[in-house]
Amino acid sequence: MISHTKNFRNNLKTHLKKYQKILTIALKNDHNEANTVTIVKDIFADIGGYDKYSEITSEYEIKNKYCDIAVKLNDTLNFLIEVKAIGNSLKKSHMEQARNYAANEGCEWVVLTNGIDWRVYHLDFGKAIADELVLQFNMLEFSIDREDDVNKIFASSKSGIEKKSLHVAYQNSLLVNKHMISALLVTEPVLKHLKKWLGDLKKLNTGPKQKHSISHELIQRIIEREVIKEAIKDTSEFATAKKRWSSLHKKKQK
Repeated sequence: MISHTKNFRNNLKTHLKKYQKILTIALKNDHNEANTVTIVKDIFADIGGYDKYSEITSEYEIKNKYCDIAVKLNDTLNFLIEVKAIGNSLKKSHMEQARNYAANEGCEWVVLTNGIDWRVYHLDFGKAIADELVLQFNMLEFSIDREDDVNKIFASSKSGIEKKSLHVAYQNSLLVNKHMISALLVTEPVLKHLKKWLGDLKKLNTGPKQKHSISHELIQRIIEREVIKEAIKDTSEFATAKKRWSSLHKKKQK
């Protein structure tokens, strides 16, 4: 679990409303990408705690191309930031561009933002480069009173990087997501409990007694066809989640 520090929370409380006002005005005035980059750099400096001159680099060169911002600590590239103009909606194509930059540098973290919407991705350099959305938040809807909001922005802060909070967030995202929860619904232990609970409910039936039995197959068929959305069930992420559960379960049984 990500856990922010007291100092970070106090610092965020000092600067959050100021930047929410700045972003609101920038959106109203339809600031361009260059102006948005300036605001994002200031957010990482004032809220994130980075040194604006030694740890945040603008126009980071990667094979004769330039990523908007790079963040380095102790000469180690921690993540790249791809910034779009504040009035632009973030698109998948934007992440593809940033992913190519990161792949060339062997950087496993990418932040995609337009100043208001923030998305933090983890890159997996396997046979094919894959990216996974780990954290997402809206700066204008951000609340200091919601612990989850504070922890999300803390993860990419200087203190968060030093505490490896992004890696913690990534591990959490592998387990707590719609694909994993959907996959767990059709595992043997869950089906077993559902069958028992449905059997208990069946005993409470005051009408005619039901003669047909409740099978695992019937419960699984209902879950897969009627409970889990097709948009989830027919994805590689759902299949991967099932394999991950199976692997973890086997380890537990040893």
